Amino acid sequence: MRTHGDSRSEAIALSDLGNLEIDLGDAASARDRFELALDISRSIGDRYDEGYFVAGLGMEALELGDLAAAREHYQQAATTHQQVGNPRGEGIARAYLGLCAEM
Repeated sequence: MRTHGDSRSEAIALSDLGNLEIDLGDAASARDRFELALDISRSIGDRYDEGYFVAGLGMEALELGDLAAAREHYQQAATTHQQVGNPRGEGIARAYLGLCAEM
């Protein structure tokens, strides 16, 4: 049986793998990792990390050239970070929103 900490660690590891896949040029595979991480995060009520995993989906969409999806994910991430009181996460998400606006 998994504990809450184990599930959170699994979600973070999946997100890290997603980031690595993006770095290696496999954004499509990264989506699966971020979605699994997001599902785990939501199932355990971890809204703090949820914001980062949604931002990961934004990064994946941006890499694939889907600006509309990227904006949607980054906006959702910024809102989630704001709601949980994470100004760093919110700032990062808003910076990526700015990048999307320039494209």
